[in-house]
Amino acid sequence: MLSFNQTIIEMINMETLFKNHFDTVKISYDNLKKFSEDHLARITANNPGGVFNDLVTKTGIAHTAYFGAITNKDVATAVKQGMTLAVDNQIAAFKALVRRKESAVANAFGDDSPQYQEFFPHGMTEYSNAIKANIETLMSRIATAGDTYKNELGEEFGQAFSDSYRAYQSLREAQLGKKGSVSDLQDVTGKNRTVLELQLTANLHYIAFTYPGEVQQCLSYFDQSFLRDTKENKEEE
Repeated sequence: MLSFNQTIIEMINMETLFKNHFDTVKISYDNLKKFSEDHLARITANNPGGVFNDLVTKTGIAHTAYFGAITNKDVATAVKQGMTLAVDNQIAAFKALVRRKESAVANAFGDDSPQYQEFFPHGMTEYSNAIKANIETLMSRIATAGDTYKNELGEEFGQAFSDSYRAYQSLREAQLGKKGSVSDLQDVTGKNRTVLELQLTANLHYIAFTYPGEVQQCLSYFDQSFLRDTKENKEEE
């Protein structure tokens, strides 16, 4: 029987689980692209009951932000659908936030006050019936008003709407495939790679959590050959 000390020595260093496993110069741009797209194809094809829908969407957004278009047609379609759903969910979340926070404005100023009118010039109906064509205008309006009256409503009020607005903008831009200027893209390239690396790391942990002890499932979702350098491949051959 192993002693306590022997057991501790043979355990993995748990700090390793918290590292960004893809943050290394040994993984080239091309190989990371191949690995990421292959992984997207695998989680799209092996997605029982839609358990990995969130991973498909988030990984697709991170992938396209760094590399651009996804060339695999089936994966691109799945990611697009996921992004559309994510945008719709964000709109629904914003509307729910408005419903929850409306009473705070009414209690602070009264529902017939000029301040209330800044938030809800056409009442709650305008927000309930909002669509993609006008949702950003409404998000900007209420976030700005929340910041204006942060002393009366608290900073958390305005921050909640600002966060909702930024989240929607990010999802909507990814859905529409918008790209900034060359200089803008150069500035964010490093950050975008980090976002993708961390998403892939999160995927690794989530899938392992979904299949505890089933080591063979790793091969269903990750092709590690893309991450091995030429020297290592030759040694294995």
